[in-house]
Amino acid sequence: MCDCCESEGRDPRFHTGSRKVMQVRLFKVSMGKVARINLCKLCDIELFHVGEIRFLNNHIQLTKSLSTNQRQFT
Repeated sequence: MCDCCESEGRDPRFHTGSRKVMQVRLFKVSMGKVARINLCKLCDIELFHVGEIRFLNNHIQLTKSLSTNQRQFT
């Protein structure tokens, strides 16, 4: 399940269909730690196009869930 779609209340099955979600590493979330999140194909493409900082700025709910649930994502 896509962590970004889930945090924003979107249906990730609508975005991905039967495709697999990809595990992505975010390096600029917290100092010295790497966050691992699952993204659907569309969110993964958006992350590639806009970059990590702008992606996190565009998806505030995902950023909040990353900061509150650090153990789940590291």
